[in-house]
Amino acid sequence: MIRERNQTMKLGLILLDFCLSALSFSLATFAHFFWLFPEKRALVSPDTAGMFAPGGLFPAEYSVLGAYFFPGLIFAISQILVFVVIDIYQPSRSRHPARETVQIGQGVFLNLVIILAFLFFYRGASLSRLVIAYTAVLSLLLHSLGHAVFRMYLIRLRQRGVSVRTILIVGSGHLAHLFYEKVRRNEIYGYRVLGCVGSKRDAYGSMKDLVVASLRDFPEKARQLNPDIVVYAMSGDHARLQKVVEYCDAEGFDCRIVPDMVDLITSHARIEDMDGMPILTLRDIPLKNGYNRILKRTFDLVFSTLAIV
Repeated sequence: MIRERNQTMKLGLILLDFCLSALSFSLATFAHFFWLFPEKRALVSPDTAGMFAPGGLFPAEYSVLGAYFFPGLIFAISQILVFVVIDIYQPSRSRHPARETVQIGQGVFLNLVIILAFLFFYRGASLSRLVIAYTAVLSLLLHSLGHAVFRMYLIRLRQRGVSVRTILIVGSGHLAHLFYEKVRRNEIYGYRVLGCVGSKRDAYGSMKDLVVASLRDFPEKARQLNPDIVVYAMSGDHARLQKVVEYCDAEGFDCRIVPDMVDLITSHARIEDMDGMPILTLRDIPLKNGYNRILKRTFDLVFSTLAIV
């Protein structure tokens, strides 16, 4: 349910971050060569023969643009790749701005290390390390501000009813309450709870105010409210679950199930398939993955070589 909304957010944030990375590099270059040290423009000589040789693409009077165009493009691309690696685009348990800013800072610092390593091997025009430092500071500021504005914009759209999907919860107990609180705290994804069907007497906390019908009246209430999604959030009653699933399948409702072991599931839980049987993985050690082991070994070798040289 969250995945499709998160994919849209992810694409939007990737495009935004690419533009912000390019903007931060451009602003840093402009500030260095046109504001702080304009006399250094005469010392810039674009590469015309080596790797990433843009000297012939721009007029001679735009020597700074010719020398810094491809490094800026590489910086923007590598910043996106770093953000993807550190999972900054994945849905988080907490959307506190300070926590996201710290994560952005980690990504910017890691990208700074990668760019400095790239410049060690780069044999084109000599690039100013001050420009890279300015870029890192501007990236932290622009990305933090950009992400905050992006989320505020999405929340404002949801409040206006743009691309909002409605939910009917089956159940009124503790599990249903946990799900409702998650939806309420993450309004950025654009889901609105119409109510829940269940026992008002056994309702947990604020779920009493959301009960719109008893479990017996679920079919009639579902047809009346016509929700986009029916979420089953009850523990143990597998016979009732089967009836709800069959009803949703017959009526064309999108049905989702909240597992009753939700308290044990971590943010990195995933479902694997073993010959048609779904298996829920709650905790995985990344270094046991062959790809991650090769990646770590490669990083160790490259970093050690750079340190020795």
